[in-house]
Amino acid sequence: MENKEKKVAIGIAVGACAALYALGVMHFDNVLYPNTFINGESHEMEEPGPVSEGLIDNTKSFSIKTLQGTEKIDGEEIGWNTTLSPSIEEIQESQSPWAWPLALFQKHEYTTKEVHTYDEDLLTKKIDKLKFMTKSTQLPVDAHIEKQEEGFVLIPEIDGDTPIVEKVHEVIGKALDEDLDKVNLDEEGCYYKAGIRSDNEELVNEYARLDEIQNMVVTIDLTESAEELDKSVFLDWASYENGELNFDYDAVDTYVNELADKYDTWEQSRPFTTHNGEQIAVGGGGWDTYGFLMDRETTIDLIKGAIMSGTSQIVSPVWVHTGLTRNTENSDIGSTYVEISISEQHMWYYENGNLMLDTDVVTGMDIPSRATHPGVFRVRWKETEHTMTGSYGSAFVHYWLPLTEDGIGIHDASWRGSYGGTIYISNGSHGCINTPYSKMQELYSMIEAGTPAVIY
Repeated sequence: MENKEKKVAIGIAVGACAALYALGVMHFDNVLYPNTFINGESHEMEEPGPVSEGLIDNTKSFSIKTLQGTEKIDGEEIGWNTTLSPSIEEIQESQSPWAWPLALFQKHEYTTKEVHTYDEDLLTKKIDKLKFMTKSTQLPVDAHIEKQEEGFVLIPEIDGDTPIVEKVHEVIGKALDEDLDKVNLDEEGCYYKAGIRSDNEELVNEYARLDEIQNMVVTIDLTESAEELDKSVFLDWASYENGELNFDYDAVDTYVNELADKYDTWEQSRPFTTHNGEQIAVGGGGWDTYGFLMDRETTIDLIKGAIMSGTSQIVSPVWVHTGLTRNTENSDIGSTYVEISISEQHMWYYENGNLMLDTDVVTGMDIPSRATHPGVFRVRWKETEHTMTGSYGSAFVHYWLPLTEDGIGIHDASWRGSYGGTIYISNGSHGCINTPYSKMQELYSMIEAGTPAVIY
């Protein structure tokens, strides 16, 4: 009897345990184990549905910083969806309900992460409709050099606001994949940038060269006179395109020709003050052998080279003929000269403004073939014991100061007994200036070759 009762009691106990176990299996088939922690928070005995809702935030607001301002994308616009990995359901399924008795005495820890998805087609369409993608106004412009009214100027680069479409899509997509809340497109390199910037070494060096050129001054030495050629003049001749500096050389030609017209005195009339203070014009009759005559072509090349050198410098024009000096009235006669008056039949020699000698003379006979031509001449050289030859035959003189290439000069004339007056009208020379021997000897000792001789 006792054994039977024991068996019954054991059976009841086993049955109760079995029933309890079965109830536990049924219960833990729908809820999490006790002592279950997800991401460090307790979720024991909870069903997966409510647990999931508590762990997941399915809203999304994404901010895009552009050059024009800030724009937003809402999650619902792109089908934004957030899930957990592993999901609560997967965690619950991993907890076998059959092992629940053991699970009562254990701690169950799990780590989940959010997995975000969105509709890529919706995102692409949304990005393409954003204002900054359709309202860009400025393409990038490289830093460059321009010739403006004030001179050469280094213009800084302009990056503009034109987006790189492929890059924009890539950066925004990546940011959403990483569940970021915002992105700065400029910082992420999503805009086209100028390729050549203000600090470009080649550009900086080129500007330094041009700046040196535009700030140089070419001083043109015109013998006791000068002209300054600076950017106020030569920049009008310059052009700068595609990194190349060019000059309008026709303009340089014009400048030099105008310069020569202004400063040439060769065969040009110029002012002269006679011995008695009378102001007259001398020279320019086509017989002159004294004065300045610029070699225009060579001088043009010199000035072109000076400008292109980019260095302030003094340029001396090349002269075919030169005078000894140049005064403020643009006369080149100076204060040392011979003065000969045909009408007065007289000659004066001034040295540094001081009268050193004067004498009567006989000039060319008053007929076209033998007349002494007026003009401004130079003493070509000095010679003693000279024999002159011409249509008259030959004549020996002790002192000879030639003035022209065809044999007209100042000399003594031993065959004459008197000078001055009206002798020249009927018994003048063949164009030379006949001078008394003693006066000629004196003049010869003082005068230098190159001295101007003014005949009027």
